[in-house]
Amino acid sequence: SLIKDLIRPGAGHTQDRFVLRDSDKEVGPIYGNRQWIDVMLRTLLHDMDAASRASNQRIVLTLRQLGNHLLLTAHSESTPHSGHAPNAVALRPVGQLTRVYCKRIAELHGGTLRLDEELEKDVAVLLGFTLSLPTAAPAAEKSIQCADCVMMQQIEYYAADLARLMERCHELEQTRSVHDGQTADRR
Repeated sequence: SLIKDLIRPGAGHTQDRFVLRDSDKEVGPIYGNRQWIDVMLRTLLHDMDAASRASNQRIVLTLRQLGNHLLLTAHSESTPHSGHAPNAVALRPVGQLTRVYCKRIAELHGGTLRLDEELEKDVAVLLGFTLSLPTAAPAAEKSIQCADCVMMQQIEYYAADLARLMERCHELEQTRSVHDGQTADRR
């Protein structure tokens, strides 16, 4: 929902300026500071928007669940026509956050941020990024609920071993009580 709020059409860009792909698939919730994540994403999208505005490109965001992580990738792609005002900036950054701080915010949330940058006139231009953040269980739980999964087999083996161990301990305790509290051989 945060990403959808950020790329909602507003002053300076039209509906096709930002494109969100795979948004209909379920992703797990992220536990973290919404304001920090908002500032990080707003800064990154602003930098990409400023870099791609002159070359009539749109920014494509792909959001998907990968294991227990949310993966957000962003890149620019050419558009057949200019669907935005060339002098307007779609997203205003909040404060003067640098990309180094954006990486640190991702790290503080247990994730990673990889930047795709290119030097133009001694200035690092942001061409794209990949953000990975850990998610809560709901989306990840579905991936482990299959009967053929290796993880489910491992859980079943562990439960069977634990049941045998508990049975063996019970037998040893009964043997101990029969022998007047003497320590039984627990092999």
